[in-house]
Amino acid sequence: MGTWQKMLLFLSAVILFCCLLVMEPAVVSTWNGNRKTEKRLVLTFDCEGKEDHTDEILGILKTKNVPAVFFVTGEWMKENEESVKKIADARYEIGGHGVAHKDLEKADKKTCQQELKEMDEQIRSVTGKNMRLYRPAYNVSSETLAACAADYGVALVLYSLDTQDWKNYGADELVEGVCQSENLEDGAILWCHLNGKYTAQSLEPMIGKLQQKGYRFVGIN
Repeated sequence: MGTWQKMLLFLSAVILFCCLLVMEPAVVSTWNGNRKTEKRLVLTFDCEGKEDHTDEILGILKTKNVPAVFFVTGEWMKENEESVKKIADARYEIGGHGVAHKDLEKADKKTCQQELKEMDEQIRSVTGKNMRLYRPAYNVSSETLAACAADYGVALVLYSLDTQDWKNYGADELVEGVCQSENLEDGAILWCHLNGKYTAQSLEPMIGKLQQKGYRFVGIN
């Protein structure tokens, strides 16, 4: 094979790779940035409501050396700016979860664009960083929202494993439910709440048991 033929083959491979990147879906429901067969989990927290267990949860995550993503609403940010700064200072990713936690499933393009713009501005004003990830309220997306997010350079992140910490069953029940969930698999995105009554109490044993099962926690690249 001649030099020019080798060069042509190399350029063709590069172009194909770039096309595959462009074709990646805008909505992330399970994390699969690496095609290797592994047992990876993404730990996420929705930040809304009045209760705030930021200090306790950040302490556990630091002790266990586990990454996590925090999805904040605009309303929660206004009331808990210091907590947002603590999360950012601890170098955890902060994504948007809606300016006012409204259902955007049937929202038009203009509404979706404005939502993403305002959420990005709020996050940037507190953290100094652009919003990279966005979780729609009620874990519901649409073609319009996905297209707007792609145009804005933001990935939509849906959860795939509900820890049910919002049901207040108790710490032991929460841990058992997660570890026995049919949705526990490689790439699962766990849904927790920063204001959950038993979330902080269950977090350390839940992480420990999942690690014993061979899972490791990763971020979203």
